[in-house]
Amino acid sequence: MKKILIFFLLMSCSRFVKMTDETFYEEIETNNSKTIHLVFSHNINGETHPCGCRQFPLGGFEQAYGHIMSLKKVAPLIYVDTGDTFFETTKIPNFILKSSRYKAKKIAEALDMLDLKLMTPGDQDFALGESFLKEIAQKHDFKFLITNASKKLQLPHQKFFHLKVGKKNFFFLGVLRPDLLNHELRSLFVSPKTALKKQLESLKNKYGHLKNKSFILLSHSGLDYDKNLAKLFPTFDWIIGSHSQSFMRFSYDVGQTKLVQVLSRNHYLGEINLLSKKEDAYHLVEMRDEVKNKIQPNPMTPWLQNYKKEYDKINLAQQATDMAMTNEAKTIPTYISCSDCHDKQVEFWQSTAHSLALSTLLNANEMNNPQCIKCHSVGFRKEGGFAATQKFFKSENDFDTQKYLKEFKKAVKINHPVRKLSSSQRTQMAKDWLKFDKDHGITANYGNVQCLNCHNQTADHPFEIQPESKDQFKNKCLNCHTADQSPKWYDKDSNGLATSLNEKYFAKKLKEVSCPKIE
Repeated sequence: MKKILIFFLLMSCSRFVKMTDETFYEEIETNNSKTIHLVFSHNINGETHPCGCRQFPLGGFEQAYGHIMSLKKVAPLIYVDTGDTFFETTKIPNFILKSSRYKAKKIAEALDMLDLKLMTPGDQDFALGESFLKEIAQKHDFKFLITNASKKLQLPHQKFFHLKVGKKNFFFLGVLRPDLLNHELRSLFVSPKTALKKQLESLKNKYGHLKNKSFILLSHSGLDYDKNLAKLFPTFDWIIGSHSQSFMRFSYDVGQTKLVQVLSRNHYLGEINLLSKKEDAYHLVEMRDEVKNKIQPNPMTPWLQNYKKEYDKINLAQQATDMAMTNEAKTIPTYISCSDCHDKQVEFWQSTAHSLALSTLLNANEMNNPQCIKCHSVGFRKEGGFAATQKFFKSENDFDTQKYLKEFKKAVKINHPVRKLSSSQRTQMAKDWLKFDKDHGITANYGNVQCLNCHNQTADHPFEIQPESKDQFKNKCLNCHTADQSPKWYDKDSNGLATSLNEKYFAKKLKEVSCPKIE
C-alpha cells in the first residue's frame, strides 16, 4: 500500500491536472528536457487504418500509436486534434448509418488510447448531431475545446486550456467557423472573432501577471480564415488549422504567428517543439506502415483486428435489411456475358489490374466495407446491380457466397499487390477467375472494375451503340481515382499538395486501360 501511495505522489508531481467550470489546467514538469512535443492531427475523416488499395499506404491508428508513444518515452507530449475526425462527410447515408456510428465510437476509443488531450470539433463531426458528440464527451477522457460556443451549445466543453510547463505558460483556445455547419447547427456557435477578443481580454485580466506566456489557437476554419485571424490577433504564437486540408511542410507566417496544417486521414502528424524558437520547431512526420513497430507489442494491433471483425458484421447486417435499391430482375451485363462476343477486349482487360480489383479487398478483409466495394466492383447500389456485398454474383443454382469464396481461394491464386504483377501474370489469374465462374454456373459477377464501369451499354447494346466521350470516361475514372487514392494523377503545389488533374498523366493512364477497338 505504501508503494502504491508513493507511486501516485510521484505521478502527481510530474503531471498535475485541475478542472473547474472556468479553468482547465495542467502542469507538466520538464525534468530538464529541452523539448515539449505538441503533436496534432485533423481531417482523419473516419479512417482507422490505411486503405488496402493505395500504392503507398499511409496513416492508421496503429502507426499513430507507435509514433506518439515512442515520443513520450523521451520527452513530455501533448496531443491535440482540430476536427473532421469521426466522419467523412456532414451527412451520413442511411445505408451506412449504423456502421458509421460504430466506427465513430471506436475512433473516440482509439483517441483515448493515443492520450488525446484536446479536440476542437469540425463540421463533419456534427454529422449525427450534437447529441452524438455529447455521448462521446461523457464517455471519454479528451476534452472538447470550443471558445466560440454559444449558450445554446449543450456539448460539454472548455473555453480554454492552461498548460504550465516548467516556468512557461501555454494557453490553448479553439474555434469552429459557424458558417461551415448545416443551418440548424449554426446557432450553437458565435463569431470566432468576437469570442476570441472576449476570451483573450479575460485571460489578460486573470493571468496578465504571469511571465513567459504563449498562446495557441486550434482552428477549424480553413487556411484563408486563419490568415485573417492571425492579422487580427497577433497574440497567437501558433494557429493549428484544419478543414481546408492544406499540406504545409513549413509554417505560413503572419507576423510572429505561425500557421500550420497537415494532410488528411492521419497520413501525416504535425509536431511542434513548444520550447523551441527555431525555424525547425515545426515539422511533419509521415505515418508509414513500419512506424507502428516502434512500440512492441502495439495494443492498437489487436484493437484494430477486433474492430474490423465487428465492423464487418455490422456492415453485413446493415446490407441484409437494405435490399430495396436494386432491381434484380434487370441485371446489368458483367464481364462474363461480355466475354462471349468481345474476346479480344476481354483478354486485354484481363491483363490490367482492374480485372483483379476485387481480390485486393478479399486480401485486405475489406470485402463487406461499402466505402471500398463501390470502387472495386460494378453496379453497387444501382439498378440491375447489387445492394449487399454478399450478393456480388449471380448463379444458376443460387451458389452460396461463403462456399464460392472458399472454393475460389483454392482454385485461383492471386498474388498482391496486383499492380506489381506483369501483364501476363494478371492475364493468367483473370482467365483462371473467368473459368472458375463459368465452371460454377456464375451468370453475373459484379466484382472487379470491368466493362460497365467505363461503358454505358445495356443488355441490348448491339442495337444501341453510343460511344462515350473522353469527358465521360474522365468523370468515371475520377470518381475513384481521387487525389487521396491516386496522388500521382494530380499536379502538386509548392507544399506537395495535390491540386488539379495532370491531364497528360491522365491521358497516359487512360490509354493503358483502353481496350482494342471493335473491328
